Amino acid sequence: MTDATRAKVERTRSYLLASQLPEDTKDGLQTLLDAASSAANGTQDRIGAMADAILALSLHEVRQAVRTPDAIQDAVADAISAHLATCPIAGEGKRGALVALAMKPWPWLFAAVAVFSPHAPRIVETIAGLAAR
Repeated sequence: MTDATRAKVERTRSYLLASQLPEDTKDGLQTLLDAASSAANGTQDRIGAMADAILALSLHEVRQAVRTPDAIQDAVADAISAHLATCPIAGEGKRGALVALAMKPWPWLFAAVAVFSPHAPRIVETIAGLAAR
């Protein structure tokens, strides 16, 4: 391993230790880094060191695959909660329904046609007749 590579490995170790990752994730990544360093360092048992690096990488990938759905689910739940806290349509009662209706284009289009149509009185009578039933 060159001095530049060794410096990168040490810098990566310090980044890893200072990170906010969970301890088990740090341990897995540290094991992966150690195994890869040993394999690249030219140890006596290079095949064993490479096998250790492959095993550490495999373990890390499996752990990440297992944790990812939970992390995504948590992020989605947080996003939905944040949206519900600020969404005017999510309001309870009549206010939420009125805001939802006001945000749809078709009631406004219908109102414009009904008001500006030469048949507006007949349209209003028809709607009033339907509502009275």
